[in-house]
Amino acid sequence: MKKIIFILSVIPFLFLSQPLTAKAEQVSGYLRVINEETAFYKNANDLEPLFILPYTYYVKVLSLVGDFYHVEYGGESNVAIDGYVKKDALFSDNLSADFRFPNLKITTATTAVLYENSLLTNSLQYVFSGRELYFYGKSTAPNGSALYYVSYYDKLGFIKESEIIPFTIPAHPNELTFIAKEEPTPPTSSTDEPIEESPIKTTSNALQIIIIACLTFAGIFGLIVAFKNKSIKISGSYYDESDAE
Repeated sequence: MKKIIFILSVIPFLFLSQPLTAKAEQVSGYLRVINEETAFYKNANDLEPLFILPYTYYVKVLSLVGDFYHVEYGGESNVAIDGYVKKDALFSDNLSADFRFPNLKITTATTAVLYENSLLTNSLQYVFSGRELYFYGKSTAPNGSALYYVSYYDKLGFIKESEIIPFTIPAHPNELTFIAKEEPTPPTSSTDEPIEESPIKTTSNALQIIIIACLTFAGIFGLIVAFKNKSIKISGSYYDESDAE
């Protein structure tokens, strides 16, 4: 009896000694950009983003810093850069991929200026027409016009969209698992819909009614005639030739 009491008294301490597990944040691997407004910041305390990341591509997580992930971006063919992205703006799809970042070169349409910042207050150098630059992301100038964040011979900066040959950014080939699939609407039961009769069936029903009405009328008419003839015959049976004489 004492052994049973001892075991029962020890069991609660065994459960209390187990460590509590918490939901761990993802602090390594690749996370996906799931909208067209995901900002890439140079520092976690910046108020203005450096540029907007391309939709459907990935960033490599280096660490977790408050509400931000410290990430690495680029490096397929261009130089990788590191920065910060809000953790609630990224998605883990656990999909493998041959490449994670856009391997995209854009070309100058005219002699352009490479600027150090999106305010366009400090120019780094001129870039002649027909030169290729590695694309990182999109930004906006103070006047609302579009800019691109690029690298050119290991120099990072902004270039005006108006000075670039138009291009498109292809979507990443991985499935968009972050978009909920709509379930197909079940077909409506036939009992819920009014049944429409075909014109042929409607005409046939009307014809049947007319025929029945005609037959009924003919039958009534025949009965009237029959009763009338019978009445005449019965009246004639009381007639006697002797009475006429």
